Amino acid sequence: MTRSTWHARGSSRHGRAYDRDVGPDDLRSLSYLLRRQRLLSLGVVVDDMPVVGLLPFLAAPTFAALVVHASRLAAHAAGLGDEKPWSGVIAEPDAAERDPLQTKRVLLHGRSRAIEDPQVLARIRSVWRDRFPSASMTLDLADFTFFSLDIEGGRLVAGFARALNLSSEHLAQAAAVEA
Repeated sequence: MTRSTWHARGSSRHGRAYDRDVGPDDLRSLSYLLRRQRLLSLGVVVDDMPVVGLLPFLAAPTFAALVVHASRLAAHAAGLGDEKPWSGVIAEPDAAERDPLQTKRVLLHGRSRAIEDPQVLARIRSVWRDRFPSASMTLDLADFTFFSLDIEGGRLVAGFARALNLSSEHLAQAAAVEA
């Protein structure tokens, strides 16, 4: 297929489908993934090498960011903070009866920073303890830091051939929808 044919079929020069309208079902799917799922597959760069980790996360109330709690001893922590880039995937759980190509998932990317505001940290610690009771023991360990993964954009994949680009506006709309 030539580049001009590719473009004629509705794709951008980067091979991504043009944005389609984000409908109510898409917003519910996005809200479900960010509110109900608890694990983020996180990718960062450390010493020019890709590093991935699987971390519990909280979504900010407006879905403008995710919050993770990482140990400085973990390889991925070296790729967090100081506006370093990140990318991650949140997916619904796999199930034997489900076609893997139909698995709903959201791919997000942005910049990361350590959270240092004491009032913000107090609120996050409280919510974190409620959502992840077994992680309470890590809240007072000196090598653990809360990081904000500020979201710059992403892509919702609602199933095979059902993907759309996400903006901060889409994320804010999804935050207003109950999962």
